[in-house]
Amino acid sequence: MRFAMTKLERAVDDALRGKERKDIEVDSHRFHIKPIQVKRSNGRIEATGQLSHDIRFRPDDQVRYHVVKENGTVSEAEVTGIDRGGLSSLVKKLDEDIASTIAKGGDLLDGDWEGAARQIVAVVAARLR
Repeated sequence: MRFAMTKLERAVDDALRGKERKDIEVDSHRFHIKPIQVKRSNGRIEATGQLSHDIRFRPDDQVRYHVVKENGTVSEAEVTGIDRGGLSSLVKKLDEDIASTIAKGGDLLDGDWEGAARQIVAVVAARLR
């Protein structure tokens, strides 16, 4: 039995082929999946990529990730960096306490988008061949 691919799986497959996919929704959060860089050598596949968490009227959050598969098994799948956009990027020059308070307000506006980003990284790991 074969199941239909989800929109996210199709988007990840496109990114693995070098195409950027925009407006992919995961848990009510919109992302852009940038083309994924893939290196293959002796049964080892490494993928490095970037996601943009699409935020309205503010700079997007940027997420970098790295995935390693060895002999068909995922040995590493991690978020390697987050460059926060949203309100955080707008308040970087303010006093730390003020910036922290404003950033918490941004978290309330944007919700738990990081969990959704990690779901995308998990799909990348699963689709990497």
